Amino acid sequence: MRNLQEWLTLAAARCKSGDYGGAIKDYDQALLLDPLSAHAHCQRGNAYAHLRDAQQALVDYDHAIRLDAGFAEAYSSRADLRSRMGGVREALEDYTRVVFLCPKDPCAWSKQGNAFFRMGRHREALASYDEALRLEPVCAEVYSNRGLTRHRLGDQVGAAEDFATAARLFAQKGQLTLHKRAQNNLHIVLRQVG
Repeated sequence: MRNLQEWLTLAAARCKSGDYGGAIKDYDQALLLDPLSAHAHCQRGNAYAHLRDAQQALVDYDHAIRLDAGFAEAYSSRADLRSRMGGVREALEDYTRVVFLCPKDPCAWSKQGNAFFRMGRHREALASYDEALRLEPVCAEVYSNRGLTRHRLGDQVGAAEDFATAARLFAQKGQLTLHKRAQNNLHIVLRQVG
């Protein structure tokens, strides 16, 4: 007879190998042993999300959050899913909660910035990207997103600086498609600057 931790470990291994259906069955077993495990609910929600069962994933994320209102991973996972489903406003609420719970997490700030950007709230997006880069100053994707935001706000010089930095960082990582995209954005902005 397996204990809770063994079921969780087995389920995580199944997720890692892409066997999300098997992982769900293992998380079900874990939850039979401890129905109050916010971690098991969240991870089962992630498995459902991988299987594109958004409704069941949301049920698990909501349950995990009810069990542990300070569980940042559950908010973040729910926000990612809501964002993919087009619920940007709800996703922003969850990302803002993650930022509150984990103020030193640059990824949380970046995702919050992305949600603000998608809602057309560019000044707030810029503030979120600034904080993400303060915490992790070598994130090419955030420079690229901040460049787009600065471009929308009319700061073409700042946008050009961000796109140039993003292009350099993407090239260093060998991400040539993203490098080319950042260079193209840089050329567009430079033409507008004159």
